[in-house]
Amino acid sequence: MTSLAPRIYCTILLIFLFPLFMLITFQLVQIINIEAQFNKLSQKDLAGDLDNDDAFVLAQVYVKKKLWLSSIRLLESKSIENLDSRSKYFNMVGFSYYSMKQYKLAKVYYLRALKLRKDYLIALQNLAKIYELTKEFSLALQTYNAVLFYYPDNSLAVKSIERIRNRDSRI
Repeated sequence: MTSLAPRIYCTILLIFLFPLFMLITFQLVQIINIEAQFNKLSQKDLAGDLDNDDAFVLAQVYVKKKLWLSSIRLLESKSIENLDSRSKYFNMVGFSYYSMKQYKLAKVYYLRALKLRKDYLIALQNLAKIYELTKEFSLALQTYNAVLFYYPDNSLAVKSIERIRNRDSRI
């Protein structure tokens, strides 16, 4: 007679290790894809064949690799004619500055993005977050209210307004 304990042990071990294996595999695939994208777009950039869409994708790869200055330098070197694309570029530069904890510069670029497109949800939310971090709660509240004006069902804005109001009862 064989003991049932080793089979149960192996089954339980497999149940717990399989999700971990899948998670690690998924992360490795993502890293390989990002590196492949980075290599392909870097070669295009060195050859001077980088169009605006590719530049934006390369800037996103730089952000994922935490190369924020490279992202900023790349985006600021491109001249963008399309207003929608320019607002995305300004938002990406703002996010890069935000990631480097340069909140004043991030605020400037988020405001530039919103100047081009007032209903740009991501830039509005990022700007409100900057206002919260710089303790400008009344401006954060105004910005979250602007989010709700353009997107009435935005749950993040509703939660943030509640959090700000609970944080400071003077607002």
